[in-house]
Amino acid sequence: MKYILLLLFMMFPLSAGAEIFAASEYLSELQKVEKSKRPLSMENLYARGQEVCDELADSLDGMDEREIIRSSNTLRGVNIWTSEPSGAGVNAAFMLALARRNGKKADREFFSIIKDERRPRGGDVYTTPFTDLSGCSALGSGVFVKFYGRWAGFKAKYPESYSDAAQEAMQNIEDALRRASCICGGREKALEELKTFMESFPETPAMEDLAERSVQFRKSAGGITFDCKQSAERDPADE
Repeated sequence: MKYILLLLFMMFPLSAGAEIFAASEYLSELQKVEKSKRPLSMENLYARGQEVCDELADSLDGMDEREIIRSSNTLRGVNIWTSEPSGAGVNAAFMLALARRNGKKADREFFSIIKDERRPRGGDVYTTPFTDLSGCSALGSGVFVKFYGRWAGFKAKYPESYSDAAQEAMQNIEDALRRASCICGGREKALEELKTFMESFPETPAMEDLAERSVQFRKSAGGITFDCKQSAERDPADE
């Protein structure tokens, strides 16, 4: 632990107390999982990883290139990017590989979904990016139905594992559907996936909003654009 703390004091500015604490907790938990001789839950590791990523996201603008490189090298299992917007995220591929070695079944399935759902440098499969700061909703591609189903299946199979993270992931999908206004593809494909989603998940808390969204799509309500391209003059509401 002393060695870890020494590295972290070298890595972060002296004022970055919260970042040093979060990184220390994360690296300590990572070491625990990596050295385990038996399958060990990685849920606490993921939580510590999320904490250090949150702290890094608030600090990156104040770190110079040398500090960022040291952070990337030291914080194994964490992706750091400096393109706009800068940020940090848990490296799902790293975590999945670790789960296959030392984790449990729930860990392997959880990180498999995360790896397929998220992009390494921020963003997810629900938005097709135009630039680092803008994109269009992938509604109509099938990803909303696919991943909501995977998360629902995970929750049913492992109700005691990653419950908050799985619930948040489903909430994020619901919110992305509610906000969808700059749609990458055509109206019919978008309506088809929206209908399939509502039929497949009738208990979703978003049902009333999605039914209203379906009506808006059919009526071509203002603020909704299909075949939304990068050249569109409006800012997408569903980045």
